[in-house]
Amino acid sequence: MRSLLFALLCWTVPNPAWAGGIAVLYFDNQGNPDLEPLRVGLTQMVVTDLAADPKLTIVERTRIQEILDELKLGHSGRVDPATSAKIGRLVGAEYLVLGTYFELGGTLRIDARVVRVETGEVVVGAGRSGAVDELFSIEKSIAGILAAGLDATIAGTIMEVPTPSPAPTRKAGEPTRGGRTVQPHAGGTIARKADPVAATMALSRGLVALDAKDQTVARAEFEAALAADPDLDTAKIELSKMAP
Repeated sequence: MRSLLFALLCWTVPNPAWAGGIAVLYFDNQGNPDLEPLRVGLTQMVVTDLAADPKLTIVERTRIQEILDELKLGHSGRVDPATSAKIGRLVGAEYLVLGTYFELGGTLRIDARVVRVETGEVVVGAGRSGAVDELFSIEKSIAGILAAGLDATIAGTIMEVPTPSPAPTRKAGEPTRGGRTVQPHAGGTIARKADPVAATMALSRGLVALDAKDQTVARAEFEAALAADPDLDTAKIELSKMAP
């Protein structure tokens, strides 16, 4: 009897901090129109990084894309708060990750926030700025803060968001801290550094092609992404999921 009562209590009183998954919607570009295609790849990189946390259940991007297609929004339509909440409910998410980015004068800014679907409450927010070629380190920092905030929410604790340290001053020709730049060779020449923007652009095109069921183009774009940055884990994961 006691075990039956315990089971009923567990069934009728779910964990108030966690009842569903997390859906990451496409980030909105609020600046340079040339960087509009980044929104798909940038979002998928955030998905990949959040999914690495075993405490978090992340809704697959393809599932969200199916809903966007049904709403005639495709890959580029901006989503208002009401539609965002609707998408969250349709995919069974309790939390939404919403974000924006813009580039001005060579500086890239990315902002993101986690919103509770049913109430619109902002659970955690994060924002980082840096040089455009520091795209990957900015994204990693954002994803790390979001994951920590979600972990704290699930645990029912309050997370103290770390204060970002100022970007170090770089000398001319000095490798960037986030662009995976190689060190100068002994002969005095510098090898070609990774291009995070080109890599993310190619990743975006590959994901769009994948959604269109064009495996040939998708594979070529993912390979182009890795050619621009061999360490782009998201492109490696997408390639590994494709049939040889």
